[in-house]
Amino acid sequence: MILHLILLCTGVLGITTSIVLTSKYKKNSLVNQYLLIVFIIQSIRYFLLGLLYLGVINSEKLMDFNFYPFIILLIPCMFLYFRDIISEKQDANYRPLIHFIFSVLLVVFVILINEFSFKRIAPQAIIKIVLLVYMSYYLFITYKEIRKIYTPKKDVGILFKKKKKILKKWIFFLFICFFVGIIKEVIIVIYGLTDGSFQNGKDTQWITAIVWCLIFYKTLATPEILFGYQELFEKLKKHTQANFVFSEFWSYSNSLVHKNKNDLNLKEKVAPLVLGYIHHIEYLVLQKLVFRSPKFSATDFATMLSVPTSHINYLFKYHLNISFIDFKNMMRIYDAISLIKEGFLKTNTLDSLARKTGFTSYNPFFTSFKEITGETPLIYTKKQKMKDVLQNPTHPSDPKY
Repeated sequence: MILHLILLCTGVLGITTSIVLTSKYKKNSLVNQYLLIVFIIQSIRYFLLGLLYLGVINSEKLMDFNFYPFIILLIPCMFLYFRDIISEKQDANYRPLIHFIFSVLLVVFVILINEFSFKRIAPQAIIKIVLLVYMSYYLFITYKEIRKIYTPKKDVGILFKKKKKILKKWIFFLFICFFVGIIKEVIIVIYGLTDGSFQNGKDTQWITAIVWCLIFYKTLATPEILFGYQELFEKLKKHTQANFVFSEFWSYSNSLVHKNKNDLNLKEKVAPLVLGYIHHIEYLVLQKLVFRSPKFSATDFATMLSVPTSHINYLFKYHLNISFIDFKNMMRIYDAISLIKEGFLKTNTLDSLARKTGFTSYNPFFTSFKEITGETPLIYTKKQKMKDVLQNPTHPSDPKY
């Protein structure tokens, strides 16, 4: 009874997850059509099985139904999901269909064998061997794809690192679940080869149901997975301590190790003023857009705040978690992203955008943009254009250099 309830609960949780993801997936770079297909099919499958085993519905055909065709078709979907999410691109042609051609043929073969030669051992043994090779192959190539995400990259920015950290955790969790499911099926196939029976895994469906229940729960419980990286970006703008916008960039601790006596003396003067300084600096950056001036420096902050330059230098040295240069570049890229979303590139070039936000030329803007966002300006603007097309029937022109 409990095991049957697990199947039903997994189905209900999966259907809920699928509905939410379907409404958000076009704006969510962590979800694509392959994952949606897998989620929807698995949700319906466990929901029907739960109702069936609990006696809510009565169907002999469903009770005797072999779910291996579903497994055969879902395995390439999972591989394609991992591949596209890790590479952050999707094929615009029919190449993915190659993965499904053999899968469909294998499904037809399994169905025909079950219909016309169920009691013959030789054909059943062939099916099991083919299934074993098939599942092992996809497990191997999926593992090869996942290894790519753990290849270290140099000089990546904070936002890119955060995105990669979330992606790595999600991919690792999902692959472990995928691995457990595949290994379970492989064990069933091997067991069938040893005793000559054709097991379809009905007695062990509760195991994979628990695995899928964990996947659905993880998806619903993680906003970055459920809604995409935009949720992460919004987190950076939430007001926390003292209503700071970029609170993650600042350190509020006064128990810092100081490197010299001058800094130790400055601590006594600056410590009570840290929160006020940060508040005014963020105001100047976000409201007055002071970093649009290419030569704006820490000294300029001190002049505008009418405080000693040593106070501002101390603040950036001990209370900013990144260097002043990185902070300045991040704020400029933040400004650039805001301008892109406001439609600046509809009438201007990327070079104009670079100079507008305070960069002296396009090259340093390109480098900073890619380091901070993980994408080139052109790719980012094209993605933004696609979003605009979905929301607006008018097609904005492509950005130009």
